[in-house]
Amino acid sequence: MPDNSPEYKDFIFVAESISDKLLLDIKSKEITSATTKMNQLIEVIKAYPEILNETAKPQKLGQAFVAMLGNGILSEGTASIAYALISKAINQSPYTNPNLYINRLLTLDKARDLFKYTMQLALDVNNGGQINFFSPLGQMAPTRARDGIFKMEIADLYPNPVIYQQVNFFRVKKEEFDSKIAANFFYNQTVEDLIKEGRANHEKAYKYFHNKIFVNHNIEI
Repeated sequence: MPDNSPEYKDFIFVAESISDKLLLDIKSKEITSATTKMNQLIEVIKAYPEILNETAKPQKLGQAFVAMLGNGILSEGTASIAYALISKAINQSPYTNPNLYINRLLTLDKARDLFKYTMQLALDVNNGGQINFFSPLGQMAPTRARDGIFKMEIADLYPNPVIYQQVNFFRVKKEEFDSKIAANFFYNQTVEDLIKEGRANHEKAYKYFHNKIFVNHNIEI
């Protein structure tokens, strides 16, 4: 369907409206109503996956998918969409809104197990090769992806002290990373090194999910 058709624009508005109402339900703890809207939003996105790229409100739609992760709708597709939309919003206005980084951190935390294989591809831990789980490099791929995600979290968390100063969950997470760094978990990398590599990993991951979701509409939800 052409992007400028009235019906298509109507469905963009519908998706954005559902997201707004869903987030209000979450805020007021109307979980039953919020769950209904989550399922409605999923059906709209399944029918028109192009909305994810065309929306003028990637932050709102992204927050809606983060809310799904936090309320039991856990899938690789849901996590990928949340990550892609929130990262798109961050790229549009980097370093200006701590809430965006909170949402991306929550996505990485909630989706850690879901992303085990996807992040291996996104971060290209096999350096351009196919993942062979029986090769020595292939057997290291999950560990390299895990560490890559750790660095992505550090890159979002450490430059935004307001997050860990005001939210206890992230204060504890930063303390855990501080302990890892002190114990040489990252092999003598400094915080500055970890932030730089984490940001590079975010660039790789966003490029991967941009192509998968925004270009090829491979949403798997």
